Amino acid sequence: MPSSVSGRTVTLTTAGTSLANVGGAAMTSTSLGMFLITQTSQDTFSVLTAICTHEACTINGFANSRFLCPCHGSQYSTNGAVLVGPATRSLSQFASTFSNGTLTFTA
Repeated sequence: MPSSVSGRTVTLTTAGTSLANVGGAAMTSTSLGMFLITQTSQDTFSVLTAICTHEACTINGFANSRFLCPCHGSQYSTNGAVLVGPATRSLSQFASTFSNGTLTFTA
């Protein structure tokens, strides 16, 4: 998903993307790292690091409201909590704001 970076602030437009509806999820790759994003309610989003806390694999799957790590099967909730190991630590979460179809967060 395309995004822009200014300093440590990431901005992206949700219209016309998988993030346009509640329950939608996407990944964005920036110069600051890779991030997992889900729309959890009408104007609320969850932004997480896309790096698994088990062995630093890139999480690239999303099914049944869970992020899936392809390396060893760890699964995380949309707020980053570990649901299935071997990971034992939650994903880092970043505060975000949403206004006029634009999501902004600081990494």
